Amino acid sequence: AIRLPAEGVAVEKVERELITQALERTGGNRTKAAELLGISRHTLLYRIEKEGHPNSFLFGTMHLPHPDILALGEKLRPYLGEADRLVVEADLHGPAMWWLVGAMRSQKDLEGVLGADLFKKYCAAVLERGTDCLTMRNLKVWAAAQALIQPVDPSQRYRLPPIDLWIADQMRTLGRPVEGLETAAQQIGFFESIPIGDQVAELSEALDHAGEIDSELEKMRALYLAGDLPGLEALTLDSVSLNPKWRELLLDNRNVIWLEKLPELLAREPIFVAVGAAHLVGPTRAAAAAGGG
Repeated sequence: AIRLPAEGVAVEKVERELITQALERTGGNRTKAAELLGISRHTLLYRIEKEGHPNSFLFGTMHLPHPDILALGEKLRPYLGEADRLVVEADLHGPAMWWLVGAMRSQKDLEGVLGADLFKKYCAAVLERGTDCLTMRNLKVWAAAQALIQPVDPSQRYRLPPIDLWIADQMRTLGRPVEGLETAAQQIGFFESIPIGDQVAELSEALDHAGEIDSELEKMRALYLAGDLPGLEALTLDSVSLNPKWRELLLDNRNVIWLEKLPELLAREPIFVAVGAAHLVGPTRAAAAAGGG
């Protein structure tokens, strides 16, 4: 049996020592180390420890408004309170959000870009998902594709904030600044860099699988709530709404940029980093900044 020394013990120090020993014994294999310690590698929250610096945290969010996902927020409050700053993908608060909405709109009519047949097919799909097709006519193709993969229940979509926006609201309530790893303009730039032909082809393919979107979102939500990042990675790789070319552009390329910026932010002050959970998996995962390699 393990006995508590009379002088007491620092639990965090013991925890770090056990993790270090487990990693040494398994040659750095984190999955095997977790098995040795009887803990799960499934996690959405990483503690980032830097010698001589207070702890920071990295959390994987999901941009789906759902009460079960939003309920995770209460568990995050203690960690939010330890951070002096929130770092998100892009701070879309206030004017930045209005700029983003404007940037999604095109001078060209969507039907003229897609052609009559594909536009008719798109209208039928968005109508089934509770959206008026007329509001989509002035969207850019990539924005129209994003609208297609939103949750089908519009009342839920607008009633509940995604957890990343909830986190930002909590930090602002605490008087903590919010900083983006990229600007709204840079975020839009990733989409704009996709050739228009590829955008149309991606939208067409997504329409061919429109009937699978809801079941895929439900699988994604279940994996997320279970903290199953390997499962999320597998689903993302096989997603009907994200082909390999888009994955490289929207996930991998952005991760590389973020990983260059995060060390400077971590050295400055204790921060809470909240980015989409899909950015915590794969070869360029942002979790590498937390030693989640």
